[in-house]
Amino acid sequence: MNSQTTFVRDVLYVAVAQICVAFLNFVRLPIISKELGPELYGTWSLVFAAVTLVAPLSIFGLNQAMIRMLSKEEDKEKIRDDYISIVTVVLLLSSIFSCVMLAGSIGILSSGMVRSFVDIDIGSAFKLGSFMVLTHALSAIVIVYFNTFRKMKLYSFLLVGKAACELILIALFIKLGFELNGVIIAVLISGTITIVVSLLIVLKEIGVSIPRLGRSSEYMRYGFVFVPMAMVMWMIASSNKYMIEYFMGPSDVGIYSAAYSMCLLMSLFLSPIIIVLFPTISKTYDNGEIEKTKNYFKYAFKYFMFFVIPGAFGVAVLAEPLLSMLTTGDFIDGATVVPFIAASFLLLGFYHICAHVLYLTGDKRRLFQILFIVAIMNFFLNLFLIPKIGINGAGLSLLLSHILLAILAAFVAFRRLRFDLSIVPLSKFVFSAIVMICFLSFFNPVGVFQIFPVMFMAFFIYLLFVYFLGGFDVRDIDELRGVLRSRLN
Repeated sequence: MNSQTTFVRDVLYVAVAQICVAFLNFVRLPIISKELGPELYGTWSLVFAAVTLVAPLSIFGLNQAMIRMLSKEEDKEKIRDDYISIVTVVLLLSSIFSCVMLAGSIGILSSGMVRSFVDIDIGSAFKLGSFMVLTHALSAIVIVYFNTFRKMKLYSFLLVGKAACELILIALFIKLGFELNGVIIAVLISGTITIVVSLLIVLKEIGVSIPRLGRSSEYMRYGFVFVPMAMVMWMIASSNKYMIEYFMGPSDVGIYSAAYSMCLLMSLFLSPIIIVLFPTISKTYDNGEIEKTKNYFKYAFKYFMFFVIPGAFGVAVLAEPLLSMLTTGDFIDGATVVPFIAASFLLLGFYHICAHVLYLTGDKRRLFQILFIVAIMNFFLNLFLIPKIGINGAGLSLLLSHILLAILAAFVAFRRLRFDLSIVPLSKFVFSAIVMICFLSFFNPVGVFQIFPVMFMAFFIYLLFVYFLGGFDVRDIDELRGVLRSRLN
């Protein structure tokens, strides 16, 4: 099996897992939103947003460093020592930051700085949420071993298992009346189970040794630049939730977050490609195989756009019926912001692919400068637009920020490593998606028994138009057919 076939095979493994995870998260959204309502759902979104800010500080970019620096290593003893040292560092850092978040949340809540939460007993939610930093960071760094060494089948199984466990526990704790605290406890338990299972598998394979923290210094030097980048990415993606809370209230945060969560389904099209792409291109680029590296980028971009374009178009058109199906009538106002968020995710995917060029070439400082500029612009756009047009202002700010982010990242990346953007196939994808949304608009489905059949028919129409317009050439189709045949055999 050649390298491109292996790449596509691994993408398919992770893609199937991501589809399963997305479906489980799709089921989780109505469970949480319908039971908690907009206000508590908004509170949950703010707690989770705080965790996603603090957890990357604990990881310290060591997940990216491990993929970049350890993927080509063959010495089992070095792999064991470095891996255990990295996990130990993350354990120490995440424990410290969990305590910092716990102390900070107690101080902020007791001071009354968060005005909108005065009537909601969320102190325990933020306190519990601080421990999510520990499980979030540890599960991310433990599981990245399987990604680093291309064990995608096992990696995919663990992803699905974690999401399934989380869903079952959330439904159970909400049923038992624990409400918001139950959701957080469920996430903590599922994260802990994932950490334990993953560690048992890895340590059985590589063995156990005493942590040598000095060995992690080289990885920390490489990963350090990812820390400020993670923070500015958080500012772009999640800081608007706190500004919505400040100007409008937690209910509006819940409405915006439900719309945002629905659009997160689109990330399943990017995640499999990025997860497989980085360790693959790290090897080819380090071996001097520049043309092969460019080819991987070309296929990554093309496969991503093939799926995400109809996804963005479809979610935008079906925003209101999807929100009606997944949530309650209190969340329907979020339908107007969905087109902005969906388009933003499309541009964000393009940015991530371009960003990996800069990861390879070591130009991470320039990448941080781009993110910093966009984050500052995003902050002032939110400050101006949210008081004037509410959550639609947050969505518009997100879209404008991602447009600038994609343009700047592409400009810098293409000066380092120019790859084919497949403009002609891309235009065929867009045309096919327009035909698809005309079909959706004509039927205007309502309710689960109409929405899903019409969605499947619409996507089938999209596939037909892409096929007859020649969006994929014979080589692409033969490659996918070979992978599927080898999997069936």
